[in-house]
Amino acid sequence: MKTRTHQFTPYRCASCLGGDVNAGAERYARYYEQVHGESVDAKTLIPEFLRAFFDADREFQSWSHSSGKRPGAPRPSCSSSHGCIKVER
Repeated sequence: MKTRTHQFTPYRCASCLGGDVNAGAERYARYYEQVHGESVDAKTLIPEFLRAFFDADREFQSWSHSSGKRPGAPRPSCSSSHGCIKVER
């Protein structure tokens, strides 16, 4: 996955990643640097992970296009500092 620059409204997101997901994001950041020759922080990759996930889910795409815009989900709260990240753009 090559990171892309997008024009969008910034959104502050706090999320808790389980140990295995957090470790996977860190491993992917190291892989990305090795393959693309560009250092990237795992937090920078998270929006790309989500975008790729949304784009790959055909049922979600179908639902999203047929139902119009849906109200956003409530913001999650982070109860643990282990694997907790805050993404700010």
